[in-house]
Amino acid sequence: MPFSFTLYAWVYPTTIGKGVQGILTKGVCDGEGGLGLYVDSGGLLALSINGGSGRTERFRLSVPLSEGCWHAVAGTYDAHRREVCLHQEPVRSHPGDVAASHERFRSNIRALPPTKNGLLFAGAWCRESTGPARVSKFFNGKIDRPSIFSQALSEAEIISLARGASPLSFSPSAVAAWDGSKG
Repeated sequence: MPFSFTLYAWVYPTTIGKGVQGILTKGVCDGEGGLGLYVDSGGLLALSINGGSGRTERFRLSVPLSEGCWHAVAGTYDAHRREVCLHQEPVRSHPGDVAASHERFRSNIRALPPTKNGLLFAGAWCRESTGPARVSKFFNGKIDRPSIFSQALSEAEIISLARGASPLSFSPSAVAAWDGSKG
């Protein structure tokens, strides 16, 4: 059954370009199905969607994240349009700042299979060879306000989150939202 989603968080990366780093992930990164918002090995925000049977699609922005800077980041998947969007906006943006980026991509995956492994912050379930999936691809830095939505939020909705809107204001599509400032 097709379903849409948005993965959203504030991130403060400290070691860009030091390998793939999971921000919000669900399932196994390759093989059986899953999805994840990552920083790729080149420091680019990326979304991975695995439709099962080895069908993995990876999408990435063309502009790298900045080390030592907070960014609002989001990855969306619209199952009906089969469209992926990635969004990043640094806190320190100024006119002409190239670190802000929003790009759309076309996906060939129609539906995501159920996954056995749970949701992870700051890492990913990965299978290196024939053994069981293990947690790896750890995020280096800080993650705040991670949120999951059961629909593909629009660019305007993502920008409103980056400007301080509560994820809970998007009910009933707000599936989960954590706020690290609440202690």
